[in-house]
Amino acid sequence: MRVLLHIEANLDKPLELDALADRAALSPYHFHRLFRTVVGEPPQRHIRRLRLERAALFLKNSTAPTVELAVPAGFDSREGFSRAFTAHFGQSPAAFRERAAAALRQLLRQLEGTPPLAVRLEECRSRFVVLTRVVGSPFRVMDAWVQFLRWARRRGLAHRDSLIAQINHDDEIVTPWHKHRTDLCLVLPEPVEAEPPYVRSTLPGGWHAVADFQGSAYGLYRAWLDLTERWLPGSGWHPAHHFFYDLGRAELIPTSLLAAMPLLLGGIRVQLCVPVERRPRPSWPVLVPPDVAR
Repeated sequence: MRVLLHIEANLDKPLELDALADRAALSPYHFHRLFRTVVGEPPQRHIRRLRLERAALFLKNSTAPTVELAVPAGFDSREGFSRAFTAHFGQSPAAFRERAAAALRQLLRQLEGTPPLAVRLEECRSRFVVLTRVVGSPFRVMDAWVQFLRWARRRGLAHRDSLIAQINHDDEIVTPWHKHRTDLCLVLPEPVEAEPPYVRSTLPGGWHAVADFQGSAYGLYRAWLDLTERWLPGSGWHPAHHFFYDLGRAELIPTSLLAAMPLLLGGIRVQLCVPVERRPRPSWPVLVPPDVAR
């Protein structure tokens, strides 16, 4: 987990196998084998995919020319970037941008005739968290939440009023569902040591666009669509980080998957939080554990 977060925080920098293995306190051979087993793809293929998917997000959310995306994606030329992008996504960067724009227009039709989401700006302090990651469907996410909070309660770290956050890293237009990364976070008053698969980290502070939500899982999806694709583009603010998160209370999480159905059908109560700033950045930072940041 620490290596994954380090990779995501340093996609603009060289990420050599030996250095990653050293960070994991393993030989390069054993690190490569374990990484492939746990993550599902070799380290360099994982890094290449994340760089290409980040470039796809820029194509989807900006009008930047393709040439500006080549170097951040790890390529020396626009031609090399375009070939790799086409091989990965099955279409050229220009075609992907057109498809993404068409898909977004179709999504926004769902909001036609609905009142705009009530959004406010808040300056938030940074928060200590313990987090774990889930890759895959929302059902895997819910199961992981149940297991996570059972662990936290045994450690005396969580109670019904504890704050929790869910960070959704990936875009459905860019990344297939089975590779979606979701970080589950328990907010704590001070940093604590945590054993795998949990690591300590922080939620950065600063200005946030915040909206209250209560309703079903589908309603939450529409609220995020409203905030990120209808309010944000015309607000004059830009994302300060590539991740957005829901903030709620631990009582929100049921004690079993069976008890989750009433929650998903209308019992969700969270705040939608988007870290924002006045100027867009050429590359977005990510959540970095304090020990990794050092």
